[in-house]
Parts: sequence; C-alpha cells; structure tokens
Amino acid sequence: MDLKSLRNQYEQEKNGVLVADHKGRIFYLNPAAFPFAGSAGQGPLPGPALSGINHDGSHDGNHGGNHGGNLGGGLFYPALSRALSSKRKVSLLEKGPEDIYYLVTASPVLDPGGKIQYVLCFCAEAGQYPGIDGSSQLSWEDSHPFKKTVQGSPDIENFNFASSAMRKVMQKVEKTAQYDATVILLGESGVGKNIIANLIHSLSDRKDKPFIYINCGAIPSNLLESELFGYEKGAFTGATASHTGLIERAQSGTLFFDEVAELPLAMQAKILHFLNEKFIYKISGKKPIHIDARVISATNKNLPQLIEKGLFREDLYYRLNVLKVEIPPLRERREDLMILIKHYFTYFNNKYCLYKTLSNEAYQYLLNYHWPGNIRELRNIIEQLVILSERDMISLEDFPPEIARPEFPRRPEALSTALAPDFPGGDAKINPIPALLTPGLEALAAGSALALDDLMDQYESLIFNQLYEKYSSSYKIAKLLKISQTKANRKLQKYCRLPQKSQERQEL
Repeated sequence: MDLKSLRNQYEQEKNGVLVADHKGRIFYLNPAAFPFAGSAGQGPLPGPALSGINHDGSHDGNHGGNHGGNLGGGLFYPALSRALSSKRKVSLLEKGPEDIYYLVTASPVLDPGGKIQYVLCFCAEAGQYPGIDGSSQLSWEDSHPFKKTVQGSPDIENFNFASSAMRKVMQKVEKTAQYDATVILLGESGVGKNIIANLIHSLSDRKDKPFIYINCGAIPSNLLESELFGYEKGAFTGATASHTGLIERAQSGTLFFDEVAELPLAMQAKILHFLNEKFIYKISGKKPIHIDARVISATNKNLPQLIEKGLFREDLYYRLNVLKVEIPPLRERREDLMILIKHYFTYFNNKYCLYKTLSNEAYQYLLNYHWPGNIRELRNIIEQLVILSERDMISLEDFPPEIARPEFPRRPEALSTALAPDFPGGDAKINPIPALLTPGLEALAAGSALALDDLMDQYESLIFNQLYEKYSSSYKIAKLLKISQTKANRKLQKYCRLPQKSQERQEL
C-alpha cells in the first residue's frame, strides 16, 4: 500500500484516518486526523514508533523523521497499541478536545503468515452514531461485556450494536445464560439468531462443553430420527455399526434446534418426550440414554398461528417457550446498521486486501434500504460490492439489481425534481410530491408495519442529503427550510455524517 493510493483513498475523508506499520510507525495521516494525532504537519509523513508516543498525543522526539511538527498517537494511541498487541480489531470510545467523545477503531491487516502488515485506524465523532455517548462501552478488546464469548466466528467476534433495542436484548441474553431453562429465539431470517444462541452458550457454565447445531429444515424427514437419536447396529439395512445421534453428542453442553417450526409433527412428539423425560432411545435401542443438555430453539415463523393450523404442537410450544428472546429486525435499529456497514466494509477490505469506500449517496442508500434479509443480506451485499466494484469509491451504479429495484429508486430522483432548480432571492419551494419514495413506504405498501418516526427519518435523510449536496452550507439550508441554523446543523450531523464542529467552521 503506497502513499499515493492512501491519498487517493482517504485525503477527502471527513473522518480521521491514520495508517501505521507493524511497529506502530505512523506513515499516513489524512488532514482530518491532524487534530487528533498531535500533528502540526501539512502532509502524511513518516511518524514515530509507538514507543515514542505518549498518551497525551505528544512524542519524545527520539525517533527522527521530518514531521513538520509533533506527530503522535493522540486519540489513536490506545486502540492502535491494543490492536498491535492483540492482532485483533479494537474499537474504543475516547474523550477528545472540548469533552467531545470519538469512536476510534484500529483494524490490523495480516499477511498469510499471520504477521501484521499495517494497521488502519479511523476516528469519528461519536455523535454520528445515535445511541453512542460517553457512557457507552465499545471496547471489543477488553471492556465490552460480550467480548469473552468469541468462538472464532467473525460475526460473533464483531457482534457490534449501539441501539437501545439490542442493549435490552443483550441484557436479557446475559441473564438468560445464567440459568439452564429452555430458551426460544424469535426473529426474522438473518437477524442473527444463531449468533445469539452461541452467545448464550458461551456465557453459560456449559461454555467448555459441546455446542450442537441442528438445522431442522435441512435434514430430510426420512433421516431425521436416525440423525437426532442415533441407531444401533443392525437397526436397518446398511446399519453396520452403532451411530451416536446429535442429541447424545450434546451431552453436558447445549443443543440448538434452528428452524424448529420445520420439524414434522411425528418428530415433534419425540422431541417433546425427550424434553419432558430427559432421556432418549436409539433406533432399535433397548437402553434409555440420559441426556443432560441445555436446549435452545429458534424460528422465524409465527408458532401460535401454526398451532391454530395444526402444524405445530401446542404442548411442545409451551415446553420450548420458557425463556423468550425476541431479536428486532435491522430496519428497526438504524444505529446498529451504521456500525455494521462500517464493520463489514473493514472486514472484507482486510480479508481481500482491498481499499473500497462508499460515496455518501451510496451510504445513505444502504441506511434507507429496508433490508428484508437483515444482517445476512447486508453482509452478502457488502461483500459483493467490495469484490465486484471496479472503482475504489463505490457508487449507486455498483449496486446489485436485487436491492436497486425499479420501485426503489437508485437515487432519490423524486426529491431532485421536487426542488426548484433555481432559487431566486435565496428562496426554495419544496413541492409535497407524493412520488417521493422511501424504503419505508415500500415496506408499508407490502403490508409491513413501520413506525412513523422511522418514515419521517427516511424523508428527512433524503431532503438533507440532497440539499447539502447542492449547497454545502447549513446557513443556506436553514434559510430554505425555515428552521434555525442550529437545527440544520443537528440534522446534517445526523443524516450526512458531518461532525458538528466542521459545519460551524464552514459557516465562519
């Protein structure tokens, strides 16, 4: 990675970017990073090793380099140093000048041998992420309460969230994990039910015992009993040896029935018997096998409706539904969406050794899309964008057709036409055109419920992004919309990812 490519990639980035080598020597800072790195220099020059960086952002001057001023770690120091020592992504909340909090993320990029090539650091005002403030705990290196649950999966390892809804879910997960009662996880496809199941297991006293995952919809019905319960030698043609079933393999650990609604009624009866009696029989087995396992189930179906239709046993439902954890869909937690977009771009850039970024318009499009496939769809779309986009800056034209449908415009053209092209005397007329389409309206048209506040957020996001793209001035935008400049600044900060301080300087 050379200096030219870094400049092309990050020079215009509004958030601070710092790149350091494997020894912590800083070899690139973008202009936005200077205030946070103790730099008086005017360009990305070789910097000192971490050993020469003090916690206050200064350095001891013993490491040479033509810096054009003191170049230190500043706010980047804690996250950078921890990322270098742990070889893992680290996100920390740091207090900066004027008691403003910043989210600092350091992501080490490793070579095939597992050695650090360089560390890419970002610093953004925490106010850009609703729900994150000075009381938030966002250190995945040591202070996050769920960091200890890492089991090797990149999704579990970076289970990022900031929304109040997910905080409540995680509080319930942490409490639920302490007890051996049966748990049912409810939520749409792709919200992360399997990750939550892993977290419950990893936080429980059974964390060192087996975690057995069973996808009830993936096993053919004619093989389901033999796979779950096992069989004895000679139980049927081809059974040349005894076979241990999945339930028995979960002994002393956790048994996770995913897509439990897909179980055939006959198998539901057998599972109910196992849950009640705590023992099973192998096929053709004579001896009961006692099972000591925690049972977690999950479904994206409405089980009470299936009960009414005779497709799911009511007694099994009540046996599974002791502790219930409902996971909200991604469209209802915009704060998490912001963090997840950044996380997956960092993850796939590191994985494929690429340096792709999003245009502001593309970023807003991702925020406003309703994500029917939730986190799974988001992850797949971002991986596709990172791999297939021809340019380093990803724009709307790079989006796959499945999320850029005709009924969901690739760009908010309706708003563009709703704004008068010329504003004589500094006045603008915004026509209340019904054609202004947002993902929320599309979801409502499809019969999905959506909060009015979410709909209004989507409208405001489109309006403020279009106006800022045209005028780049909170003063002009405030005058056009007949609101105070303070309110305009606040809305721009929320929807356009612009730190408030830079907006105020812009108006001076």
